Amino acid sequence: MQPDLPTLQEGELYVVQHGQLKHLERPPDDLPRVPISQAARERLLELRRRCRKALGGFRPDVALVASALIEQGAGSNDAELIVAAYYAATAATRQREHWRGFQRQCGNGSAK
Repeated sequence: MQPDLPTLQEGELYVVQHGQLKHLERPPDDLPRVPISQAARERLLELRRRCRKALGGFRPDVALVASALIEQGAGSNDAELIVAAYYAATAATRQREHWRGFQRQCGNGSAK
């Protein structure tokens, strides 16, 4: 007889303690990880390198750089327009990837 497993919830953290799977409680202000595009990650890391000179040789943590950009960007008057423009610019790529996945599901592997 197998032990009862807890119902797993997407985005939650779990840990094995004494052979049992336990839900790992997070503080209410703890946010889940947010995936970003590879292009955004590369630009973030490049900015991090460029910041080193401005900070007198100190290489800032990636989270600090991302937080600075988010706080400044989200507080700007045109933040909604920035997000809308990015959404529009990436819509074609998202649609193409969705179509390829659909074609693979249908058994047509010739998606381009």
